[in-house]
Amino acid sequence: MMVPGIPALHFTKGLVNTLGKSGSIVVYSGYEAGRIKALSDALPQYSDALLALLPRIFDLLTQVRNYCYHPEFHGSFSIKSVLPALVPGMSYKDMEINEGGLASLAYLELISPKTSLDRCNKLRTDLLKYCERDTVAMVKLVEALSK
Repeated sequence: MMVPGIPALHFTKGLVNTLGKSGSIVVYSGYEAGRIKALSDALPQYSDALLALLPRIFDLLTQVRNYCYHPEFHGSFSIKSVLPALVPGMSYKDMEINEGGLASLAYLELISPKTSLDRCNKLRTDLLKYCERDTVAMVKLVEALSK
């Protein structure tokens, strides 16, 4: 069993409080559901609240794979291919952190005690921009798919 750190505990409290008890949680892949299940295992005191989020997840990747194709996907259903095809002018290309793997690495650097304050501030800003783009991307994709 994983022993959760302080960031996981604070994140979990914030997640459960922010998402409340109703409404859809729009994602693009099963990644978020996997992380919620892992947190549920690691923080049993939040297990019920976390597992209650899972039925509310609406995965846009499943919808796109099953009901949509565009030549600009170039054979890929990655958000990096789908987003600019369905929402022209919107992509991740202009961003310092432009994909999930880089975001994970940036977070690990951010929480390292060896990272300077200036570097922490830069990483935090870049991560917030990446998260904002992800959020706006989900909204714009829902709008595009609704048409």
